[in-house]
Amino acid sequence: MRCLAFVLLVLWPSFAEAGAWPREQGKVFLSFSATAKADRTTVRQARFPQDYYYAAYLEYGLTPALTVGVDAGYGTNGDHTVLAFARHPVLQGRAGANVFALKAGAGTTRTGGQSQTLVMAGADWGRGFDTIFGDGWLSLETGLHYFTERGEVAAKADLTAGVKAGDMKFMLQLQSGKYPGGDPYLRLVPSIAREVSAGQHVEVGLEAGLIGDDRIGVKVGAWLEF
Repeated sequence: MRCLAFVLLVLWPSFAEAGAWPREQGKVFLSFSATAKADRTTVRQARFPQDYYYAAYLEYGLTPALTVGVDAGYGTNGDHTVLAFARHPVLQGRAGANVFALKAGAGTTRTGGQSQTLVMAGADWGRGFDTIFGDGWLSLETGLHYFTERGEVAAKADLTAGVKAGDMKFMLQLQSGKYPGGDPYLRLVPSIAREVSAGQHVEVGLEAGLIGDDRIGVKVGAWLEF
């Protein structure tokens, strides 16, 4: 169960990295992040967390309608995952302000000393809107992950709201999911990103389990677009 939780964490990139919107042809998005998580007892006792996760994410606009990429993560316990994926918009020109996309991918994961193949399929939705502060957006990302050797399926859905105000982006995400052997969970994840130079952002975020998860986390990361 702990291993599958790790897989779900590293396979779902941070807010600005994914979504239904296609990456512009020839453009690259690259991000790196580190997350430290601990249960509430550890936090109250002012002890350092023992769980650290490192993630890297790459997106490339192969064509105007096809975005490809690689998502990878590594945990301090030695577990790691690498997933290659492709995303394609659907219902173009017929959905109004809404954007829909289908995605699929495959890769490998190593958990608890065992390696296996991973297959992913999902659908995303997004919509932009105006606010008094600046441009805003809503996105919903859903997916199923099938672990071939174990024959297990994990499901996840993330709802994100964001607003861009000047060189700052303010985001709030609800993460939900269910993986084999565990209860359904719900987490609240606020995050702030600042553009420090053209195409470069730094991000900090917090994570708090609401249902099925008693951990608290802190994340730092960086984005590059070129």
